[in-house]
Amino acid sequence: MNDSLAFITALNNKDLASLASIPKSDLHNHSSRGGNLNDFNAYTSKNIKSPANFDSLAEMQLWYDQNIKPNIDPNKLLELAFMQVNRDSIKLLHMSFGLNNVINYQNYFNQIIDLKNKFAPDTILIPELRIGRDKDVYEVEKLFEEILTYNFFKSIDLSGEDSFSVKPFQNIFKKAKQNGFILKAHLGEYGDAESVLEAVEALELDQVQHGISISSSQNVMSEISKRNVQLNICPTSNVKLKRVKDYQSHPIKKLFDNGIKVTINTDDMLIYDSSVSEEYLQLYQAKLFSAEELNKIRIQGLDKVNIN
Repeated sequence: MNDSLAFITALNNKDLASLASIPKSDLHNHSSRGGNLNDFNAYTSKNIKSPANFDSLAEMQLWYDQNIKPNIDPNKLLELAFMQVNRDSIKLLHMSFGLNNVINYQNYFNQIIDLKNKFAPDTILIPELRIGRDKDVYEVEKLFEEILTYNFFKSIDLSGEDSFSVKPFQNIFKKAKQNGFILKAHLGEYGDAESVLEAVEALELDQVQHGISISSSQNVMSEISKRNVQLNICPTSNVKLKRVKDYQSHPIKKLFDNGIKVTINTDDMLIYDSSVSEEYLQLYQAKLFSAEELNKIRIQGLDKVNIN
């Protein structure tokens, strides 16, 4: 049985274990937040559970700072993330890393590769540099010049959906494009449809992290489809942050039906407690997609990977 048939059969049977064995991608994964809560609890002897929802990003961050960070070493968090990637058969992984508090970049990059090779040897890792919109652009430009010398990152993501404009980062993204980076930004989970299109144009983005607000504008959906910009969507994150009411009302199907390339991802599994396989199953059980449509999305996420 090939992977496509196995995936469709597993969805029809609601067989999560089989889904977890089939190749998938995770293109919106925040590294040290990508582990499994069960592994975290086993390692720390805690019994922490993911809340049903959060009223804001600030509340989500507070929960993480109080329940996760004080109880485990950051290096172990990254280990747990790669363990989960391997368990869920993630063959293409875009994993983002911030560089705050990193003293020796080369040692840090070596550590990431060593952990990947040890715990997820069959995964293709695309390291992604994560920078916040609130950062001093001059300092980021200096950092980026230095980072390029290591030839480690292959993607860049402008994170945060606050009121800071993306335009000051145009030079950085231009240089990233010249160096073959995949260009991404967090947009459209909180911001409106028009702000997504403005950022896509300003930064020449290849992919958008979230982007669900564009479902409110036929014009913006048409433009995003025309430009072949991919949306890396995290349904459980959207539900738990109350950006959508539930899986049944999630706009991902509307985006898909309007010709937009979408992928299904975890965001912060350690917080939202839903694997990629569980995301697919949730959308199937919500009757948003047929099994065949979800398999098409799975294959889209594995673009350029020789997997059926």
